[in-house]
This record gives sequence, C-alpha cells and structure tokens, in this order.
Amino acid sequence: MQAIGSEKLSLPMLLNPDAWKKTGRWDGSKGEFFRLQDRKESDLLLAPTHEEEITQLVASQLQSPKQLPIRLYQIGRKYRDELRPRAGLLRGREFIMKDLYSFDATQEDAFVTYDQIAQAYRRIFDKMGVPFVVAEADSGNIGGSKSHEYHLISPVGEDTLLTCSGCGYTANEELAVGKVDQLCKDGHTALTDSLLLCNVDTTVVAFKAAAQDGVVEGLAAIFTPPQREANILKVQTLLSKYLKRHKQMSETATMDMEIVPFAKAKSIDPATVRHLHVFVDDAVKLSLQASEQLTIHPQDHFRIATEGDHCVSCAKKGSSSRLSSVKAIECGHTFYLGTKYSSVLDCGFRESGRKGNKVPTEMGCYGIGITRLLAAVAEARHDTKGIAWPAQLAPYSVCIVPTDDRKQAFKDIAGQIYDRLAKGHLKGDVVIDDRRLGFGAKMKDAELVGYPYTIIVGPNSLQQEQPLLEIHQRIQHQDSKKTNIELKDLLQQHEVFITI
Repeated sequence: MQAIGSEKLSLPMLLNPDAWKKTGRWDGSKGEFFRLQDRKESDLLLAPTHEEEITQLVASQLQSPKQLPIRLYQIGRKYRDELRPRAGLLRGREFIMKDLYSFDATQEDAFVTYDQIAQAYRRIFDKMGVPFVVAEADSGNIGGSKSHEYHLISPVGEDTLLTCSGCGYTANEELAVGKVDQLCKDGHTALTDSLLLCNVDTTVVAFKAAAQDGVVEGLAAIFTPPQREANILKVQTLLSKYLKRHKQMSETATMDMEIVPFAKAKSIDPATVRHLHVFVDDAVKLSLQASEQLTIHPQDHFRIATEGDHCVSCAKKGSSSRLSSVKAIECGHTFYLGTKYSSVLDCGFRESGRKGNKVPTEMGCYGIGITRLLAAVAEARHDTKGIAWPAQLAPYSVCIVPTDDRKQAFKDIAGQIYDRLAKGHLKGDVVIDDRRLGFGAKMKDAELVGYPYTIIVGPNSLQQEQPLLEIHQRIQHQDSKKTNIELKDLLQQHEVFITI
C-alpha cells in the first residue's frame, strides 16, 4: 500500500451515525449493524466499514485539486451482525480488515488509481504463494460500478465462480453472463389470470425503499427459462436506478427485496396489483404489452449463469467454450465508488479558486480480510498432518526443537541458533519449542502448526568434530524434506537453509 503512495491512519471503532443517515445506510442495512446507545440515549454504531468517516475526514481538509490524489489505508477491526456466523474466522461478527480509500479529481484519474491498486493486490496475493483468481463482481449495497473480487479456490467456499478455460473470463455467479443453447418461448401476451406463466419460470419479489415523501413499495415479476434461478441482485440494482431516475425513490436510500413464496404468488390476482414491474430474461421470447399498470423493463441477463452455459466473450470472437464452476473464498474486494459518498457528504474542491463550482471527488475503496485470509489459506494449504503455511504467512518461519530438554547442552545449542537467526532478516520469525514434552509430540505439533522449517537439535549436534543439525522443510501432502547441515555453516551463514 505504501509502495503506491498510500499513507496509514487509524479510524474509530465507535461511530456517530449522522453521516450514515445522510448516505442512507443507517436505515438501509439495519440487520447487519451492531447499534447501541450511550447514557444520553444517543445512537452509536460499531464500525462495520468506514466510507462515511474517511469521506468526512478528507472533506475537512480538501480545498484544491492540487491536493489530489489522496490514498489512505488502515488495518483494524470491524463488526457486523452476521445472520449465520460460521467456520471460525471465515465468517465472524468481529474481524480484522485492511482498508484503502482513494480520492481523485476525475473519473479517468480514479480508474488509473483503481488499476494501480489492483496490481498491488495481485502482488500481495502472488507473494503469499497461494493460487488465487480475480473475478468480476457486483458492488452490492456499498455502491459503485466497477468491482472485482479476489478469491482463493476452496471446496468450503461460499462463493461460486464461473470461469472459461478458453479466454480466462471469470466472474462471480451473481454477475456472470452465459449464453444458452436456445430461446425459451411463451405465447402469453398479457398477465390476466396469474403472475405465474406456464412455459417459463416466474419469480415474484416484493420491494420496499425510502422515498422523499414516505415509502415506495410494490411487486416485480422476473421471467427466466425453466429451472433457471432469477438474479435477484441484478434486478434490485436496476430497479433501484429506475426508481431513483424517476424520483420515486430517495437518492440515498437502499432497497429491501424479498422473494414472495410460490403459494402466495400463485394466489395473487393481477387485477388487484396496483403496479407491476416486469423483467424478462434475454433467453425468453415473451410478448407483453406495457400499460399504466405494467412497466416492462428492457430485456437483459436476469438469470443466474450456470456451469455449461456458453462463454459470451468467446462467442463474440467466433469460438465456442463453456463455463465451468468452482467454489471459492472471497478474501479481497475492490470497488470504484464514484461520487456516491463524496456528493452527499460534501467532499470536493472548487473548479477555479474559491468562486468556482464545487466538484465532488471520485472515490474508490479496497479491502482485504486479514482474518478471513488466514482461514482461507489454512483451508487451501492443509493436509492430514495439519497446515503447511506459505513462508510469508507462517506464524514463525523456523521452529527449533531440541530432542532432549533435560540436557543443558541441547538448550545451549538451540539458544545459539536462535540468537544467530534472530539477528538477521528472521528477527521475530523464530521460535524455540522448549516445552517439557516428548520429542515425538513436539514434531507432530510442528507439522500441525505448519512451520515452513523445523531445525532439530539432536545427538549429532553434540559431536566434537562436525556437529550436525537436521532441517525439516514442511511440504503439503508430502513427507518433510530432510537435510543435514553443519552447525558452523548455519551460525556463519544462516540464510543457507532457507534455499535448501
């Protein structure tokens, strides 16, 4: 983060909700927040994220475009009231994140920043030594239009990625598009008897959002090919934009949307519906007439893409490849936010001096889940013996294990090795297992914890002529690689064993 011109700061964990009320997120994500009140019954919020706080901070200092770009990052704790916390660090109510927020004068500058930070993220994940993929993603309720996720492949992952082996296209299933073999046709021309049509799958959703003079709510019907799930998130995004564009929904509001159960949807009489929004998937051929009661939105990819769909990118190039799916764990996410927060919280600069119009800054936010990343790597790098940590993420790179804790000579050699290694680049990265425990148990624990290297101080280390150490290199799904090295070589040039 510092290599691309970012500065580190610390933001509060206990937040004032005033700015959150201005952006609409205070009322829009009630179920996800930990809310509390002080002794004066004033509302407070345990920090789930910091877009509002960082925007206010920059707004208080920013006067000229010459101060831009600004890039600020932090590493701190976050709190979210997860509906179903699970899998330890993978999804918890308290977690540690690395956040970076960017502020630029123009959209072009913001996109340059986005690409620079994306490259920095790739370098971070490359350095970890664990395979990862970058997928196109939906921005969700955080806002913005440009979004990518950084995933570690794992069968226990909650996310499903669709990828093409032909062109490398990769996207989260919520955003992925695929081409079906043939169109699905339905002869209906009106919704008179039922909202549920015969030859297509219909998903009915109820939506609700804040409006300037109250609340806007209603129903929407999504028509997709048979046995193809509707993409509710995409419909929610497009319907929100439509209602805001027509001044029916507050600009800062977020929409709540719920699927209407099949039995209830079946009993709805179309004649009693005041107004219905209709979304027809582009793989469905359906003739419907718009009316005062019916808004027909442009056809689009409103189904969830699935494994076996044709890759659209390859199809445009005249080739044919099919999408395959894989489970993955999201560990990082990048968003281009635009002016979603800066325009509402008055974070901008004057175009030409003090009398010019105030221009809101173009923002981006970028996060890596530190605690989740540890859990994801553990899932990706475990075997029957335990975890085989990459050297860059291991709790300690080197564990020194004396075979006999009762003899002072073993302890003395272990201490020499520790002192020598701790003087170089391994400072703080070496540990001695000096527990009063059997040697076999210590070695099992070393493999379980997953130290990349274990140095064994045994009887051969006490030889007068040529004291030897045994080094075990932890390798996933294999027996540890064992190498002997002379004690004097290690003490004189401690880097030698790292390259073995």
